[in-house]
Amino acid sequence: SATASNMITGSYLDMVTVSAKAVGGDGGSGSGIEFNGQPGAAASLGIVNGTSADAAPVYVTGTAQGGNGGAAVDGAVAGNGANISLANAVSGATRGALTLSQDAVAGNGGGSTAALAAFPGLAGNASSSLTISNSVASSVDAFARAVGGSGGDVQNVNGSDAGAAFAVVNLTGHYGVNASVAVNTGSADPHGSNVTGGSDGFNAGGAAHATGNANATGTG
Repeated sequence: SATASNMITGSYLDMVTVSAKAVGGDGGSGSGIEFNGQPGAAASLGIVNGTSADAAPVYVTGTAQGGNGGAAVDGAVAGNGANISLANAVSGATRGALTLSQDAVAGNGGGSTAALAAFPGLAGNASSSLTISNSVASSVDAFARAVGGSGGDVQNVNGSDAGAAFAVVNLTGHYGVNASVAVNTGSADPHGSNVTGGSDGFNAGGAAHATGNANATGTG
């Protein structure tokens, strides 16, 4: 598994920018009934925090990306993509503008594309949630993104569904507040397994389930 963390404290005049990214490794492939594909490795974030000693802008970004499952041939079972779950992994403090961004990207399931049927791995699920209460910053922008994994390509076997994605932000601030989420967006474009060849009569994987909620409350 992979874990990333980062902490920076700046002075009054310094803009503070903090970023951390953890990426899990991919699982190895499998062949035959005794040697299955391996799961993708997990990824997580430790403390990802930016602090201004006074009123400088603070930007904090944290990303965790799960590994992909290994492929399978000749009766093996492919590896599952890693699930990713982030909850309040990013934080910051300032009397100025505070911007927080948290990104969870699950791993793809391993595929099966050999003439002898094997079994695809499951796509990973992703969850990203932020709950923030800040009465000090002049403004707070909070963003959470979650992207589920894709199902691996298959032949001569039914495909697996895309992974689910859930993102939520609940933000309370005294001054200008903005909360936003994104689910299953970006270059990853999660999808169920594609049937790329082989015999007729097999089904591709289903589409991803995605849920996003953003709530912002100003008390000023």
